[in-house]
Amino acid sequence: MSNADYEQYEQHYGEDAPPKKRGGFNWLLGCGLGCGVMVLICCGGVGILAYQMVKLFNDSLTEVPEEIVAISDRVATFDRPDSFEPVLGAKFDIHLFGQNLVATGAIFAPKGKEGLFVLAEFGEAFAGNSADYLKMQMKSVIEQTGRNPESTIDFDGEPQEVAIIIRGEEQTFQFTRGKDIKNDQEYIQVLGDFPGEKGPAVVWGILPLEDYSEQDIVDIIQSIK
Repeated sequence: MSNADYEQYEQHYGEDAPPKKRGGFNWLLGCGLGCGVMVLICCGGVGILAYQMVKLFNDSLTEVPEEIVAISDRVATFDRPDSFEPVLGAKFDIHLFGQNLVATGAIFAPKGKEGLFVLAEFGEAFAGNSADYLKMQMKSVIEQTGRNPESTIDFDGEPQEVAIIIRGEEQTFQFTRGKDIKNDQEYIQVLGDFPGEKGPAVVWGILPLEDYSEQDIVDIIQSIK
């Protein structure tokens, strides 16, 4: 995340904003994909390493629907609605700067609609970070789909906390309503995390209210196994 992006994020969340780096590296920076680390690597005379990092990251992405669903199932299985279309999957695992950086995630989008539903898991290097922080790590990957509606939706409502049972344990998710500034379409954003098999797992969704009620979204998340 750039300093400008983080300053804007910090202004939005105030004191609740997670720090730039906690527990693990920023996903993109830590993997050698952010400009700061790229410059550090290149200035250190190891430009080939920077090239290899970018190639490794690009190779970790897939747009093949079957592969995306398989990646999603590696994180957790859930009752995926027929309207959810697989858009992008990512599997990244590298040992860098003394840490094993792992990120696995699948991105779905409602067919013919704006929106997204993300299920991802991070390695132990990211343990202890908030759902907000993990969400920020996914945004740059999601932007590659060209389907990130967040930039045009004004989520000005107060987040509502909803308790959801996942794998027998109660987890707290935040639901926030907003409107698309282009057409006044209403959306629900949901964000929360839960313990994964190898580290923290996170659910982040932005779905059109006319097609998915809050209870619909709760049911989807609660089906996670």
